[in-house]
Amino acid sequence: MTQSPPMWRFSGNQLKRWRTKANVSREELAAASNYSPDTIKAMEQGVRMPTPPSPGRGR
Repeated sequence: MTQSPPMWRFSGNQLKRWRTKANVSREELAAASNYSPDTIKAMEQGVRMPTPPSPGRGR
């Protein structure tokens, strides 16, 4: 298995840091951002590139 790019891991670490500092669960963040909790988890772990929702998703 290949390692994810360092920026994905850095961004994921920041996302998790901000989320936990704000005392927001993955489920709450997922609902507010129209992502699934599994997608939030993958972003935080650096497995998936953090991206804004695509047009037509969300608000």
